[in-house]
Amino acid sequence: MVASLKALSTGYTGGYHMNPNSSDYYTGKVEDRGQWYGNGVSALHLPTAVTKEHFEQILLGNDPLTGESLVSNRSKNRCPGVDVTFSVPGDVSAAWVVASDFEKARIEKCIKRSVQETLDFAEKVLDLCRFGRGGAIKEKANLVSALFMHFCNRNGDPQLHVHAVIANVVQDKSGKWRHLNTGEIFAWTRTLGPLFRSALSKNLANEMSLETVQAKDENGNRQSWFSLKGIPKDLLTKWSSRRREIEEFTKTDEALGTPSAKSRAKANLETRRSKSRLPHIDVLQEGWLKDAQQHDFTFQSIAKLDGTLSRSARTQIYRSAIRDAVKELSKDVAHFSYRELLCATAERVQANGYSPSELAEKVKASIARSKTLVHLQAANGELRYATKQMWQLETRLLNATEKLQSRNGAQVSTDTMEKAIAGKPLMDQEQVEAMKKLISQSSSIRLMQGVAGAGKSFTLDAVRDAFELSGYRVVGAALSGIAKENLAQGAKIETRTIASYLYQFDAESKLSSSLPGERKSPHAKLDKNTVLIVDEAGMLDSKTMARVLLAVVKAKATIILVGDDKQLQPIGAGGPFHFLKGKIEGSNLTKNRRQTQEADRQALTEIRSGNAAKAMADYVERKLVSVLPTRIEAAMRVVHEMIASGGAEKPKEHVVFTETRKEASYINKKIQQARLEQGFLDPASTIQNLAATYYRGDRVLFAKADKLRGIENGYKATVISTDATNRTMRVELDTPKKGLPSIVQVSFDQLSASDIQLGYASTTHKGQGSTALNSYVLLGGGMTNLNMAYTQLSRAKHKTKLFLDSESAGPGLKDIAKRISKEQTKTLAHSLKRIQEPQLEQ
Repeated sequence: MVASLKALSTGYTGGYHMNPNSSDYYTGKVEDRGQWYGNGVSALHLPTAVTKEHFEQILLGNDPLTGESLVSNRSKNRCPGVDVTFSVPGDVSAAWVVASDFEKARIEKCIKRSVQETLDFAEKVLDLCRFGRGGAIKEKANLVSALFMHFCNRNGDPQLHVHAVIANVVQDKSGKWRHLNTGEIFAWTRTLGPLFRSALSKNLANEMSLETVQAKDENGNRQSWFSLKGIPKDLLTKWSSRRREIEEFTKTDEALGTPSAKSRAKANLETRRSKSRLPHIDVLQEGWLKDAQQHDFTFQSIAKLDGTLSRSARTQIYRSAIRDAVKELSKDVAHFSYRELLCATAERVQANGYSPSELAEKVKASIARSKTLVHLQAANGELRYATKQMWQLETRLLNATEKLQSRNGAQVSTDTMEKAIAGKPLMDQEQVEAMKKLISQSSSIRLMQGVAGAGKSFTLDAVRDAFELSGYRVVGAALSGIAKENLAQGAKIETRTIASYLYQFDAESKLSSSLPGERKSPHAKLDKNTVLIVDEAGMLDSKTMARVLLAVVKAKATIILVGDDKQLQPIGAGGPFHFLKGKIEGSNLTKNRRQTQEADRQALTEIRSGNAAKAMADYVERKLVSVLPTRIEAAMRVVHEMIASGGAEKPKEHVVFTETRKEASYINKKIQQARLEQGFLDPASTIQNLAATYYRGDRVLFAKADKLRGIENGYKATVISTDATNRTMRVELDTPKKGLPSIVQVSFDQLSASDIQLGYASTTHKGQGSTALNSYVLLGGGMTNLNMAYTQLSRAKHKTKLFLDSESAGPGLKDIAKRISKEQTKTLAHSLKRIQEPQLEQ
């Protein structure tokens, strides 16, 4: 796999790679430490072996033989190149340990050849050079690479890997020397890994008849590498001390979930030992052989091929792999690139031995011949593809939109409109104008975009009033239960979840009734006198949106889509609200009315516009940002600040937002512990399930709806009594439904551990659409981007405090500002022009 991709530091001249360490090589010959590779090498007349002098000159951007400059723009901040590290699976390193000198050489040959094949592929496919104003022109180029094979990690465990140092000097097709397009290398890194492993699998099978199989974990889930049969797992664990060391370094962060790649990178750096302190490779080898003997492991233990796969069997494996790859990619996005499909396919066939170029050509041919893919124009420099199924789904969605646009919808007279406006004297001018536009439009589909905290529900209350005064029935829908109730209470609209409506739409054709456990409601049925208002519409994926619009078309009803495409995106594929916003003339609410401080409103405006650096500077100036050394310390500071600011006494007024459930769970337990120690919880009144212990006075959050008790998914409550004997507890709901009691009894025998949890902290997805008085945000996780941060930082009315680790923050908060400035809005395949119809399948 590609274990790392690192840009070489400015001024680096090759010391780490060229200074001999006895543990790095076993031949004892310094001239064997590295070799040049790449089609650009011959143009420089370099010998095969890498020398210190030549290596230093090429890193400086000079001709290695003459010292003359090869490239222009020789700035002091010039990057010398990149170091791509190709690491073999642990099983291959184990096989090398117990192999004879002859077999060792064969394994090394397979590894080197696999790296070379991967670099050959890069030269053939990637745009490796850039030039022109701002590097706008990109094209294929010949590389100058220095390959260094190492045999152990810094702990002295066997770990074969090759450092491919690619110089920031490449030769274009005309023979001119250019700068390396490092952005292209970084973009392709994840794909180069499985391609290298696939090549290695092929070479080990062809050269040594070693059988490679897809690695799986203890649960049978596919891993991202291949393995060899016959190698003791305990031995592999023993030789994974480096991995354990990194995990030990990051173990505090494990409580918050899987450490980020950046956290692991820091652990790798912080725990590095100098290889110069390790014994000679011969001494290390002696110890490794003793370990192998203790596990009765020899080279003969490794399974050999008893034959090769037939051509038809190999073809079937490939076809199944690419189908699964397309299916997996299409779960989350409406369209994908050739690079992404190649990567996903390579991960599935790496144990079946394809060379990178062969597999790349097969995937390219499959795309060209497929009857299931639609070819789209390029986005960000890469051609995109969508499944025919996705394209047809979106076509139905857009056809439904066009029908609704061409059909007259619910109408309101001017007098009725003015009467509704008069009944809402607290609406400001922008809200009045937005309300007028929604009501006065003639089509059956309308749209309102509103920034976070814009008072959308308040505006929709007037919209509802106007339509009802005109004799229409107004009903609402939202993706989550809490958003549904916010719409119901804020706009006084009878509201159901989207899932409930979809179930009802399906059930109508099956002569069924309503959702199990939910009372029958005539409001689920749409007709020409119905106005359906869909809140948080920006979170609807394409499939869900299509089903809703088709049902509205069939019922001849009117639909109003309300949302904000800058907030959290759909979990499934596609972003129809963002797309429809450009097709439907809608109304807009641009003023943040939720947050009481003008500084908070302005900071949020900056984030929304992509200027996160300015916003972060403002938060820092107002002392609202805390940066801690580690993420676990950042989480603990969240707990401390929340408790110290009054959260212990009044937890309803103080809410924590995280990115992941593990982060929320960790912080929930720490806040609970603090409240218990301060006497705000009753230790004599407890009940527990597999997930947590609950005390009288605790805050809880429901993750499953209970219609009979008036509980929605996302509801919060306070525990007022517990009965451990009967495994029940009574809670007081924060927002009881009209006509239903606020105090209800819930049974732990009817609730799984995941159905209820502590409610001091919640994920941002759970908090979408909610409002808090004061919020505490744990920033900087793996999902951080503009959409996530904008949602997190817009929940509180009064004060928002930010907490993050130094890794995520970066120097001067530059790293976190850069991430927050990047928007990741999902799009439709139809947002790109179709350039080719699906063809016949291969």
